[in-house]
Amino acid sequence: MPVRTVEKNDVFLVMIKDKVSVENCLEFGRAMKEALGGDWEKIVVVVAVKVINSHCLGTIFAAHREAQEKGISLKVVCDHPHSVESIKRFDPERSIHIYPSVEAAILGETGITEPPHFPTDP
Repeated sequence: MPVRTVEKNDVFLVMIKDKVSVENCLEFGRAMKEALGGDWEKIVVVVAVKVINSHCLGTIFAAHREAQEKGISLKVVCDHPHSVESIKRFDPERSIHIYPSVEAAILGETGITEPPHFPTDP
């Protein structure tokens, strides 16, 4: 499945992988809405696609703004150069930090030594 969610402790992880399609974008939007509706301290968004479209970018930035308003930490994980570049171009003020891994996103904020394990394959 291209969009997947994992809940662990106080972290809600949303992953979009493979190819981005209209259906996947809608599913990604629903997953982000679910994440923002919960009682999470952190939301980690994993962008595991080579190319991300404007719908998904808009969803990430709208979610980031809403998370800030609610006091929720939202981190983006992405290591595909084209997607990283797209996120940076969409965010000229660099308001969203991009991390190379889930562990880096969680550790960078909490300082814990052992991050929770999130499965990445179904």
